[in-house]
Amino acid sequence: RQLHEPRVMLVQAPWGFLNESQNLLCRAQALWLKNHFYLQQRSKERQLHFIHFNGTAGIWDKSAIAAAGGWSHDTVTEDADLSYRGALAGFDVRFSPERHQPSELPANMVAFKAQQNRWTKGYSQIAKKLLCRVLCSRKVSMAFKIEAFYQLIIQLGEHVVGFTICLLSPLITYFDLFGGHVDFVQWFPLAWVFLGVYYIASLFVLPDRPKTFKWFLQSIFSVLVLCFLSIGISAHNTIAYFEGFLMNDNVFVRTPKEGKAQTPDNASRKAAPEAMTTKTMDALGSNKWQSYIPKVSWTTLIELCMAAYLTTFGIIFTIRALDVSSSSGVEGWLDAIRASNVSDYRHMILLNLFSAAFLWVAIPSVTQKATTMIFSIVWRLPNQKKMHSDDKACSQ
Repeated sequence: RQLHEPRVMLVQAPWGFLNESQNLLCRAQALWLKNHFYLQQRSKERQLHFIHFNGTAGIWDKSAIAAAGGWSHDTVTEDADLSYRGALAGFDVRFSPERHQPSELPANMVAFKAQQNRWTKGYSQIAKKLLCRVLCSRKVSMAFKIEAFYQLIIQLGEHVVGFTICLLSPLITYFDLFGGHVDFVQWFPLAWVFLGVYYIASLFVLPDRPKTFKWFLQSIFSVLVLCFLSIGISAHNTIAYFEGFLMNDNVFVRTPKEGKAQTPDNASRKAAPEAMTTKTMDALGSNKWQSYIPKVSWTTLIELCMAAYLTTFGIIFTIRALDVSSSSGVEGWLDAIRASNVSDYRHMILLNLFSAAFLWVAIPSVTQKATTMIFSIVWRLPNQKKMHSDDKACSQ
């Protein structure tokens, strides 16, 4: 019905999640995306603000696609790209929250990072391609221009700001660059408080039923996991953000899905690479199987270095707070520890939390790469022996 309204190019529906309760990562993603659909996009639709296509769960008007210039492959988020070009052509988008469309969340960190890389890089590519056209266009309102600038620059730039704060805060505090007036332990958790309050408040408008006490406690814990995840993924998304602006890499990296959510449509579908058997590897070939798995990039090394960097500064701050430099021997150290209080360990606690967040994001990438190499070796050894015996038989 909404698609037949004049100048409506798209009707977008919210996503449902088949594997929301699979693990902590899925719960945190579900909370974040439900907030995006049911709070942000629903309020935008009521205020007649711009809504972009989310890649699925939407119905397009074919004539609007043609009027906007058709699909384009010069970004890795072609859905949002077409939405912005459609808005520049004078079309609107409607949101229909009555019926959600089932989807599957990336259930492991490697798949999640592949998805986040594509989304972040794609939006910065759209900013490079269309932001000047949007800001100079007379066909869109000033509110649309402000919203586009926020979405394409400021909202994505939050990853850069978060990573920069993690990188510079220990140095600023250690070298006392602001005369002792800045201690990141005092003001950095405040950002988490604001983020947590925002998501906790949004719980009351989400369509989840029933809203029991157990559900509320699980949702609160998901908020904490989401805040934790925002730190760990900041380095990965910061690099993707600048890659979109500085590089012309338009390779679409598919998000691997496990297919574990049992529905009539996917009950017989097997997961890859988790359910990949030797027989399947023989059929596909080892190289083709490995190409399905996102490769470990050099961003993983940066995440590991950030974890070591933050842990090191946590230890340095603790040693300085305990003043063990003037103590001699093990007894002196023990006396300093006995005389300490919780505030002496505040830097180490917070920095180790940040370090754990980066490790949570980095270690699965390393583990998956190692697993891939092991499976590849296991697959190649019997085939190499078979090829050697065939060559020997031919020579005889």
